[in-house]
Amino acid sequence: MKRLIPVLLVAILSACATYVPPVPKVTGQVTVYHQWPAQQARSYSLEATSNASLEQQTLTQTLVKALVKHGFNQATSAATADVVISFSTQLDAKNMRVVDFVRPWGWGEFGWGGYGHYNRHRWAGHTYLHSQWNQPLIPVERTITANQRVLKLMMATPQGQRLYEGSIVSSGSTAVMNDVLPALVDGLMLRFPGETAKSWPVQVPLQTTPTK
Repeated sequence: MKRLIPVLLVAILSACATYVPPVPKVTGQVTVYHQWPAQQARSYSLEATSNASLEQQTLTQTLVKALVKHGFNQATSAATADVVISFSTQLDAKNMRVVDFVRPWGWGEFGWGGYGHYNRHRWAGHTYLHSQWNQPLIPVERTITANQRVLKLMMATPQGQRLYEGSIVSSGSTAVMNDVLPALVDGLMLRFPGETAKSWPVQVPLQTTPTK
């Protein structure tokens, strides 16, 4: 037994050292309408906006960086661009009701009567405590705040003909639009241009923030 303990410790430490936390992801719903030509070139200029706020300027810079990985490159001038891109974002906080099923009279993770999802004394062999574990679950309602993030991307020819209109809607705890914008662009571009007049779910890694 004494020889076995160091071996177990080494195995546990090795497992901890090699553990890689899961990559946080953004899930969303994409909707697309397009008349995108098969051989359409992807050099672009951004639609000119006057008196853009600092937030809008930051979002524009983030969008430009995100588009590069999907084959879109800024043209040297608007006159030489193949397409003109415009975008809009929206961020709304919504309260959502969530129902947890708990055992309020058992010993739970928050103490006596505190959400008895489990009973730390379940295996102690005590008849009374074991009966607490087997009590029926009851619903407890709570309210959480979810942030709905929306990105709309539009592309047109320099002459004004619309080629692409896409939107992605995602909900999560992150309330800073700039943090999730690269992931939203990735979600839109995952099947670009995609089937027109259709909607589908996507899931992409979140690049800049540790929460969904």
